[in-house]
Parts: sequence; C-alpha cells; structure tokens
Amino acid sequence: MDAANEKKKDLAPGVHALLLAVHRGDEGEVRRLLSAGVNVNGVDGDGMSPLMASAMNGQVSIAKQLLEHGAY
Repeated sequence: MDAANEKKKDLAPGVHALLLAVHRGDEGEVRRLLSAGVNVNGVDGDGMSPLMASAMNGQVSIAKQLLEHGAY
C-alpha cells in the first residue's frame, strides 16, 4: 500500500470525501456530506481539516457552511 492510501484508510468515514469536495470548491457536495453527518472536524493524515482547507483556498462560503456545522 502506498503512503497516500495508508493515510486515507485512517480517516473517519466520509472525511476524505469532504476534504475532496472542499478542495474542489463543490458547495453542493459539502452541503450533502454535512447533512449526512460526516465529521466536520475530521483531519487527513497531515492534520488538514476541512475548515483549514477552505481557508487556505479562500472558500468563504464553504468555510461558513463548515462553521455552521460546528467546525473549529
């Protein structure tokens, strides 16, 4: 197993999908995943949270969604 897959397997269910949606700027998918109960504060193998990713990418509306769902 390569390092990327090793990191991915340790994520809580849905966190990888949420992080991908945030990186893509896909507000609809972020909304869907949050509504499905994905852990808004989950982190990847590098410690990156969805809120951190949205801030780094200047995605204000996604950051707002995450904060409204309890991101810190």
